[in-house]
Amino acid sequence: FSRIIGREKQIKRIFDDRGTFTVELVKILAENDAKMVLLWDDYGFKNGLFMRPSLYRKYIFPWLKQICNAAHKLDCKILLHSDGDLLEIFEDIVNCGVDAIHPIESTTANPEYDIFKLNDKFGDR
Repeated sequence: FSRIIGREKQIKRIFDDRGTFTVELVKILAENDAKMVLLWDDYGFKNGLFMRPSLYRKYIFPWLKQICNAAHKLDCKILLHSDGDLLEIFEDIVNCGVDAIHPIESTTANPEYDIFKLNDKFGDR
């Protein structure tokens, strides 16, 4: 990603292609009685994110929201797998409509990225 960061059109095309494919795949799975779909897409390292939060918000989260909406319309849940410390973007992920996140790594460098603290803040969502 860092090698193409200055190539806006290419980046957008990559994420649009992947996002469109994933929305359609989730629809097919849900229409065939899948109750939950696992999305595996690591967003971070143990000591932080792979890229600036603004880039997730620009390229990834619009598609993640569409994916979640497509699943929810067909009574299907979304489980996101992402290792790493996601605290900076955790609320964004929840706002996209992700139903569950796996794992909440207790070994990250951030003591605030804690399953109990996250549950207190987001558990009802």
